[in-house]
Amino acid sequence: MDCVDLRIVGNKADFSDEQVRTLSVHAYDIWEHAAFFKPTIKGLKEATADCSIAAGTTRRMGQKRKSWGMTPEQFAQNVRSTETGLVGVVFGNERTGLTDEELDCCSLSIFLQANASPLSTFRMPSS
Repeated sequence: MDCVDLRIVGNKADFSDEQVRTLSVHAYDIWEHAAFFKPTIKGLKEATADCSIAAGTTRRMGQKRKSWGMTPEQFAQNVRSTETGLVGVVFGNERTGLTDEELDCCSLSIFLQANASPLSTFRMPSS
């Protein structure tokens, strides 16, 4: 996926190095060079401070999920067509995703349809 700069807002000690090695297949070197930030809102802000765009991922749309959002396809097209600086994509944990406070630290949101199959197209819900 051509991502080489991994920033984790969390404690390295909370992860099993052996499990990461097993699951990362050929990307273990990315984990080895990952930067860790305190698991706080301040840590998230520090992790994204040099990003011209920090896109928070969410499966929910609505008034608390940013004033506007886009599909992954729209995001990729917009980032490709503009000259931006460093772009970050912020993911929450697998169980709960990003909190409203964490999403507020992001420039925009990317709507990830939770029940989509790999062949599904993403559609923005109508307002």
